[in-house]
Amino acid sequence: MAGVLVFFILVAVIVIALPSRKKGRVKPYTDAGVALTNRLISSLNLTGWNQGIPIFTQIESEAIESRLGGFQQMANAEVGGEVVFHPDAAEKIQRQFGAEALKTLADNGWKFSDNLPSTWREIVSTYLKAWAMNLDPMVLVELSELLALASYKVEAKEAAEIVVNLFPDYAPRFFAGADVGNKVTSQVVASAREVIHRL
Repeated sequence: MAGVLVFFILVAVIVIALPSRKKGRVKPYTDAGVALTNRLISSLNLTGWNQGIPIFTQIESEAIESRLGGFQQMANAEVGGEVVFHPDAAEKIQRQFGAEALKTLADNGWKFSDNLPSTWREIVSTYLKAWAMNLDPMVLVELSELLALASYKVEAKEAAEIVVNLFPDYAPRFFAGADVGNKVTSQVVASAREVIHRL
């Protein structure tokens, strides 16, 4: 079952990771993020990607499966039996919790240390996979901080500027209208600005 979930997540990532080129359909935030992803894959020689499509490592797959399994157990406990989600809802749940699992995995790889880890490129790759799954702007903020620590300040600034300049227009879709008064969006943008200020 867990392998099937990872397969569905991979399909969702592939769909998200490909830039939109339909006539009249412009997606500046997602297109800029995909372009940054492709440049970083190339310039940093990142592993875990095949022509822009993510390939999950064993550790990443286990993190995703663990997070999804925990959510399934919680849902089962809540209703007192096996919960089966509608396919449309299941895809969204898988993307959200899979992305959260990857972001947590990446965060744990460096945020609680004073030094740049030797595995920082793998952590960058994990952040990019997390972003591709759910387009979370905070992933780009964390990524920009890590890139700055690794002395890739131009790339760090670019990641943060995507959030500052392009995320606010995408935010209503990301938050599905739940960010009343744009409070969360403002906090996310402020975090990205702070990274730029420190560069």
